[in-house]
Amino acid sequence: MSREIEKRYELKKFPGDAKIIDVSLIEQTYTYIGETMTARIRHEVTSINKEKYSHATKYSISRDVREEVEAVINKRQYESLIEELNLVTFHKTRFFYALSDGLIATIDWFETGKIIVEVEFATEEQMNSFIPPSWMGAEITSPASYNIEVFNQLLKTRRKES
Repeated sequence: MSREIEKRYELKKFPGDAKIIDVSLIEQTYTYIGETMTARIRHEVTSINKEKYSHATKYSISRDVREEVEAVINKRQYESLIEELNLVTFHKTRFFYALSDGLIATIDWFETGKIIVEVEFATEEQMNSFIPPSWMGAEITSPASYNIEVFNQLLKTRRKES
């Protein structure tokens, strides 16, 4: 189990001065969404064609901190879960940017056009002292309308309408 300490931001503009260190194509969905816990499955392919299937469960501790348990699964398990639970996946492209203070920002560009920036921190002190670069917009860590989990809710609604 690892601790995930992160903040989310709107994107004002793509960073011109930050260096892209990797890009991933991600397909994922949520198998459970609750008040204090979420579970998701993901298929990720990196820019060097490294492929990974995973299942993660995240438990909220506070607004910015969650405990995360992640396990590697195989393609058959991933596809079986989607089929058996009748899940709808969504896609995003994730860009990894190196920040000047040694942190990494990820920009997630969803197929819906929504773009979210996330920064993960080693400690809450590091998170609290973080000053976002000018290309990051307003912090959106807690409003439900910006939570990634909401995208799956929208996709479930779309599936029911079909």
